[in-house]
Amino acid sequence: RTMATATASAGPGPPACATPSHQPKKDRKSLVWDFAIDRVGIRPFERKREKEILRKLEEDEPDHESKLYVTPIKSDVEGFKQPTFRAESATWRATRRFLKLRGWKEWTPKDGGCWNLYWRENRVQPFVIERCFMNQRINKLRDTNGMTLKDELALGLREMVSRFGGIYQISPNTWVLPEEEESFEDHLRLESKKGNGNKSIYICKPARLSRGRNIFLFQTKKQLEKHIFDNGSYKHSRKKEIKEVEKWVIQSYLTNPFLISGYKFDLRLYVLVSSVWPLKAFLYKRGLVRFATSKFDLSDSTDLYAHLTNSSINKSSSTLNADKGVIGKGCKWRLQKLLKHLKEAGQDTDLLWQRIKTVVLLTLLPLVGNVAGDPASFEYFGFDVMLDSNLRPYVIEVNSGPAMSVNMEQDKIVKIPMLDDMFNLLRLDELPSLPLRPHRPKTRKVRPKKRTTGSDGKKLRGESEISEKSPEISGKSREEIGKVSGSAEIGEEEKSGEAREGRKEMLDIPLDLSRKGDWDIVFPFHEKSKEDSESLANKFNAKKGKGAMPETMQKLIDGFLMRTLDSIKASYTTGKPW
Repeated sequence: RTMATATASAGPGPPACATPSHQPKKDRKSLVWDFAIDRVGIRPFERKREKEILRKLEEDEPDHESKLYVTPIKSDVEGFKQPTFRAESATWRATRRFLKLRGWKEWTPKDGGCWNLYWRENRVQPFVIERCFMNQRINKLRDTNGMTLKDELALGLREMVSRFGGIYQISPNTWVLPEEEESFEDHLRLESKKGNGNKSIYICKPARLSRGRNIFLFQTKKQLEKHIFDNGSYKHSRKKEIKEVEKWVIQSYLTNPFLISGYKFDLRLYVLVSSVWPLKAFLYKRGLVRFATSKFDLSDSTDLYAHLTNSSINKSSSTLNADKGVIGKGCKWRLQKLLKHLKEAGQDTDLLWQRIKTVVLLTLLPLVGNVAGDPASFEYFGFDVMLDSNLRPYVIEVNSGPAMSVNMEQDKIVKIPMLDDMFNLLRLDELPSLPLRPHRPKTRKVRPKKRTTGSDGKKLRGESEISEKSPEISGKSREEIGKVSGSAEIGEEEKSGEAREGRKEMLDIPLDLSRKGDWDIVFPFHEKSKEDSESLANKFNAKKGKGAMPETMQKLIDGFLMRTLDSIKASYTTGKPW
């Protein structure tokens, strides 16, 4: 049945199959979830909004119906255990609501036992990941600052250009201040000597801030100094919530962006990294298109509503709800609508998607060798990509923990299905069925600190020891934990080679590619790349265990990168999309 038929038969109240325990409170907070109907029946759309949403979806996506649901957990199977999630105070309300609609229970320290999923919006300490058991996951990878911080991303991509050449020119020219202040001044002097009459435009951003705060455009050194210099030193931000801006990132401004009805836009794309060793990455097909709310005009660099596409900025524009030609009202489209618009205009959208997947993969590849391969962690990122007038994509920045607010209909129809498909692909609902055993041995050797004992002669607890207990399971021995989980005593079982082999098999739950939904595979992109990545992971782990020198490891990684880049180049040469 179509959604319209299902809603009509259900009547104004909840579906007949719904039980009181499934019905959310009918308050203002739950109104944002009018679109989410659990297959066992949560509650239908509001009638007025339902018709409008269905009409929009019908225009762009004939197969839209399945995307209006949150997939419930199959709780009628034998031995079912309800999965639990731990959240922090910063966790988005929409994320919490999604998890509960799906059938997860929120874990608190009072509950005892251990959680299955730790959902964080901020960075996680390495020891938290290291202490995870097989039936636990954390939605954060370690050591991704090299990609998610503006200054680190700029420096990292520049290094890749120097090592691998022009294929890595996927981002505008960038300088990091204050470290590269002299280099940027030299660039300005060279530009002034050209004397072509047209001064270059630059965009300057605080390296560690988000949501478009303190961003400005400039053309001259004097304009730059007016904003960020105060008697030769970097001045503090005037905003109360920002104490200090330590670094700034300057990028060459893209003066020829692709425009729709005269308005600039960028793409917010969602990228999932389910594993680093071996690398497994996915790009979600249902991204967001974010428009500026004033027409693009290079003659006025002070109008941020014309040059910035951040929704947090444009939502306060006086022209937000004004009609903008083809764009209509508001400042967001879904990616499918943009691709349909481009295809009708005669553009090759398949080639565009291929290019986008390429720049995403090129951005992710430096993670190999720089990010620890933890079987207990995964992460999804928000890539901000901009298109020039030739539909060439540029990576502007990468966000860790992208916003999950659902204030607009486009957000609801993109972000919640994205989470739903991600849970299906990663099979997170099955975590409670895994044994309560550690991923790693109880301790791992690291370089000891200089001081290992206190003034009283007692040994200090340092990084060289990892507690054998989960931080959430206190007062229980490993043997007791094993009994609780229904398995043999962990201490004895680990001694056998059979147990070690069993653990090796359980380190990574196989992905369910049949339920990946709209997640498009970015890597591995063919069988050869899959074998190469898995071979690298096996060799890397083997050499690491034997104490191999970093130079040896780096050679393995460089060889893998070169072969991957050659495959990417070949895909364009042969015209065969990967």
